[in-house]
Amino acid sequence: MINFKSQYISPSTILKRTSDGSYQDVRASFVKIDVANNNDIEALRKVSEKWEGKKNFSKDIFMYASTGSMFPGYDKDDCYYALTEQCENFKNLDSDKVLGLTMTNCSDPQQEEICFLQTMPDTVFECSERLYKNVGKSIIENMQKLYPLKDLVLIAVKNSVNFYKKLGFEFIKNSKTRMILHHK
Repeated sequence: MINFKSQYISPSTILKRTSDGSYQDVRASFVKIDVANNNDIEALRKVSEKWEGKKNFSKDIFMYASTGSMFPGYDKDDCYYALTEQCENFKNLDSDKVLGLTMTNCSDPQQEEICFLQTMPDTVFECSERLYKNVGKSIIENMQKLYPLKDLVLIAVKNSVNFYKKLGFEFIKNSKTRMILHHK
């Protein structure tokens, strides 16, 4: 157990595989990570180590949270969030229950830039026997609730384009990688 100073933002529902192979709804929580808190940084480090070895952005999220922004001078505009199976006691968040992470930058008043979004490697669509489903979708839905008047923008890696399209993202004009989800 790690002493985390995360701020609870909202409840979520994701799907978890049962012993018979079907999926059932389970509760999860969307939390904001406090990068000024050493325990939160330590939890990010543990998550990135646990997920290491599989191609993912957890190490990048940890690195920027612990050393500063990927946008020099804009680190005050960076925000870090986690989706966790834990539903209470966020001062003692269990890093083993973290299912997804995201880093955003809000320096633009009309857009929230999703710099990185990473789900636990065993939850990605390519896994044939995923333990969880809808983790990435839940993170995006929570971002929409958190920033209802902002468009969400991101650079999509090739294997995630269809995922983002299913959620309503579209390519920005004249771009093959930047995508946008307009606010409702």
